[in-house]
Amino acid sequence: MIDFYHPTFWILVSTGLLASFINASVAMGGAILVLAVSTSVLPVSAIIPMHSALLLGSLISRVWLFRQHICWVIVLPFSFGCVFGVFAGANIYISMPDWFVSLVMAILMLSVWMPKFKYNYQIPKPFFWVGIIHSLISTLFAYGGVFHVAIIRSELTKLAIIGTLATSILTMSMLKIYGYITVGFDYQPYLWVIVAIFFAHLLGTWLGRHCGQFISERNFRLVLKVLMTLMAVQLFYKAYWLY
Repeated sequence: MIDFYHPTFWILVSTGLLASFINASVAMGGAILVLAVSTSVLPVSAIIPMHSALLLGSLISRVWLFRQHICWVIVLPFSFGCVFGVFAGANIYISMPDWFVSLVMAILMLSVWMPKFKYNYQIPKPFFWVGIIHSLISTLFAYGGVFHVAIIRSELTKLAIIGTLATSILTMSMLKIYGYITVGFDYQPYLWVIVAIFFAHLLGTWLGRHCGQFISERNFRLVLKVLMTLMAVQLFYKAYWLY
């Protein structure tokens, strides 16, 4: 049980506050930060199921604050696709060894260094298939990445991207939590930290909504890349010893 006296509690709550501030300011990056820090303080078997639970407060608060900017043309087909992706992913995840999970997560983290490639991506597009692929990868390894690439290259404004991304990922996260529970993951030892992070996210999102214009997105992304690289090295090390 992780309670108020456990160092992990305060590490995760502080990270949640910062992550929600970042998400409300520059649309994305906070979830990756939570994932990176979680790899340092949680068991490998708990990192991926916990990732969805730790993001609920940030997602719900962003959905509420940016509700007028949500593009349902994207949200609805994406969410429907997630039903199939999460169902398949949860049943595969339970059989994967910890060393393999660590290895793939490390590789996915290093993908932040990939150069951006250009292609035309207009709305509407087959977000149903994006939902299946993204949710399948996300259920297996916490970070999907496919949906982020698609939506950031759409014609949506910054505010619409924040609201649409939050609504879509919230739906997927709730499906993932249900999926992990059905295959046997127990959230009870982490209940207090989940509740505390939920309220930290509400505060962080409010601060990010009102102070986000002061953040340099370029500098933030550089710091995030360095952090992700360090966490990837740690995961490679874990994969080596677990294997």
